[in-house]
Amino acid sequence: MKKIAALVVAAGSSSRMGSKQEPQDRSVNYKSESTSLQDKSKAIKSYGGIKQLLPWGSTNLLGHAIDQALAANVEEVVVVLGARYAFIEPTIRDKNVKVLHHESWENGLGSSIAYGVNFIYRERESNAVLITLADQPLIDTAYLNSLISHEIENPKQIIATKYPNKIGVPALFPKKYFKDLIKLDKDYGAKHILNNAEENVLVIDAKERIADIDTPEDYEKLKGCQK
Repeated sequence: MKKIAALVVAAGSSSRMGSKQEPQDRSVNYKSESTSLQDKSKAIKSYGGIKQLLPWGSTNLLGHAIDQALAANVEEVVVVLGARYAFIEPTIRDKNVKVLHHESWENGLGSSIAYGVNFIYRERESNAVLITLADQPLIDTAYLNSLISHEIENPKQIIATKYPNKIGVPALFPKKYFKDLIKLDKDYGAKHILNNAEENVLVIDAKERIADIDTPEDYEKLKGCQK
């Protein structure tokens, strides 16, 4: 059976969430309909603008992404953290995952992907890596498994996700692309590889699941989709 590692990338600083303060009081019930918009704004600030820690379902955005990956047909889940590591890492210590601290996270998403894939390449025997992000909470286990199913049928192809005007992650890369992923840097993610290998990319439509949380307004819009 093919060994697939899931890589959850959550190293960014959440700069567009509107706060650079350290996490403070978390007593505001963000999910309550009776909580005012003003208090909800305060709630985000109470998390120090740390997107990964915002409540989602019974956990937070990062915990939710990890849970979806753990339930998928993968051998292991590796999580890359960077900014606010000291605040985020304790919240996932109960998860059966390998946590990496990427101290050069400021070099961008591509750098964080490279850091995680380099670990998998050197320390594991994985045949493929499934890259997913912590700020796409509508991506669920069923969708991740659909990517894996397509990869089993098309083992030499990259299986990527369709966006309105591009292709991107979640995406599953065969091992032959590991060295290319390790060379990534700056804030370009894996799109350079996906574009260059376009003829060898099978694109899957995630439909309504594609929605990023980059701002407090994004979070407010998506919170009603929680299961």
